[in-house]
Amino acid sequence: MDWEELKMSMLEMGFGEVIVREPIEWNTEQMRKYFHGPIRKYFVQEWRNLGVNKTVDDVKYELKKQYGARQDKSVTLKDGRTIIVEELKSTGRYDKKDYKELLLGANIEAIDKFGRGIPEPDKIE
Repeated sequence: MDWEELKMSMLEMGFGEVIVREPIEWNTEQMRKYFHGPIRKYFVQEWRNLGVNKTVDDVKYELKKQYGARQDKSVTLKDGRTIIVEELKSTGRYDKKDYKELLLGANIEAIDKFGRGIPEPDKIE
């Protein structure tokens, strides 16, 4: 994006803030570690600050339920009919797009609930 495009985007948005930084090149393993480590811990601590006791598993389920990827699953009924139901996809099967949507959703959730976004990722090995 060049300066003119950035300026036009800012004018269209109105009030808000724009953060300009170098792009982060992620792979799914880094994204998985970021979500399962710092992000879940951040949510647990922020909820605790608000007097709500949640575990990292609670946070994982709630974020996945709200923002996580889904997949179709075939279920055979007692009468022999097969139906397709939607279920949450395991984060172990997420691709880059799935993690990106989950992390963007987590950031939106953090802003809505705690008044600030998720912490910037440190160097994740």
